[in-house]
Amino acid sequence: MATQATLNWLEPALGAALIALVLLDVFSTVMYARISTGILSYRIARVTWAVFLRVSRPFGRRQRDDRNADERVEEVEQAEGGGPRHEVSTPRFSAGTCSG
Repeated sequence: MATQATLNWLEPALGAALIALVLLDVFSTVMYARISTGILSYRIARVTWAVFLRVSRPFGRRQRDDRNADERVEEVEQAEGGGPRHEVSTPRFSAGTCSG
């Protein structure tokens, strides 16, 4: 019976302390963002990066494809025998050509 009475006040007290800690971390991170003053956020970010780094290692290092989408589409179309795409050009007017 004493254990239940202890839990009745301990759980809300720990919950309130946790909420206060999170609010303090958010406040310090938002108000003083340039000096990295967050109590929890820095550690959480480091652990998150470490987890993703560890999970991604089995997949190897693949470089991102920096070509734009049009170049990739043309490459696929040429591989399928569709030939290069022909774009419709629109006339470009300079500011001096309009009279009005």
